[in-house]
Amino acid sequence: MKTLSFCIPVYNNARAALELVRELLGSQDEHFEVIVCDDASPDNTEELLSGIHDGRFRYVRNPENLGFRMNWLKSLELAEGEYLYFVIGRDRLHGESITRLIELLERAHSQNISCLKDNWSLKRDIRVYGGMRAMMRFIDYGHPTGIIFRREAFRSVHGRGKYYRTSDIYPENWLMRDILLSWPGAVIRSGVYRGEILIDESERKSAVDGGTKNILDAYYAPRRRTGQFFEMIDMIDGLGDKFGTFGRGIYFHDKFYTLLQAVSTWWKRSCENPVWQSHYGQEVRQVTTREMMRNILAAHREVRRHLRENGRYSILRELLMSLAIIRKTASILLHGRKKYPPS
Repeated sequence: MKTLSFCIPVYNNARAALELVRELLGSQDEHFEVIVCDDASPDNTEELLSGIHDGRFRYVRNPENLGFRMNWLKSLELAEGEYLYFVIGRDRLHGESITRLIELLERAHSQNISCLKDNWSLKRDIRVYGGMRAMMRFIDYGHPTGIIFRREAFRSVHGRGKYYRTSDIYPENWLMRDILLSWPGAVIRSGVYRGEILIDESERKSAVDGGTKNILDAYYAPRRRTGQFFEMIDMIDGLGDKFGTFGRGIYFHDKFYTLLQAVSTWWKRSCENPVWQSHYGQEVRQVTTREMMRNILAAHREVRRHLRENGRYSILRELLMSLAIIRKTASILLHGRKKYPPS
């Protein structure tokens, strides 16, 4: 059995997919496989990828379009490696670091770690998390490329197909939650993923949002982020007293503050970045300090309403939200006029 499977869903993105596969197969390591699930792309993806002949590569084409999430799930289900490496097809990976990645996975195996994130900015090779600290570190709005699951742990999650059909945020968050209840997680620094993209984002529109022209419906829009926050809170509240009142309070405060960041400074950064806006089919626009504050107050109202309607409102949570608002408001007043150039 291979040590590692790179699981790559693709749709109508032949050039980037081909470049990504070639980069990975350029490695001299033989202990991995690359699986590409083509979701019935209408472009020349099949022509380009079906011609690759390498024992480490498998190309699978769906007879009909399944949608991004279900196609990604299919690539994970087909994987035969001991570890499953999540990849969005537009991201760049560095094949020369695969051997180092496999060495880190072997260390993770000896520590019974079954959920990992590949993070180039980590200051050490590996950092292990457990309990509520793991939930706070792993469950987030974060980009899913570089998430790694041990295949045994992935397959132990019952109802994983439901997560992929119903989740508004990346469904990998639900998988991480369930896996981290039984195994520790870790962040590693392999160098395979460094947060780079393969293509000029100005040349295409997002496969996630279908190039929507309504910016308030975009995946990163404030109201979408607020709904995704509800889902992240539901993940932990659904566990009952597993982590106790104190642990769930810390988690709630951390994720609510992250929500405030998402609807204010992250929103501003996205709207003022020409490359990002072109990727989502949007016009560049300026976001004022006043708009950021309106978004924060609107998010607070919506969260309070959601908690009350679901019988989960408390004075403690109101206090935690107030502290997060004060903290974020102070940050905006100090840095709210900052403009964000293209990254």
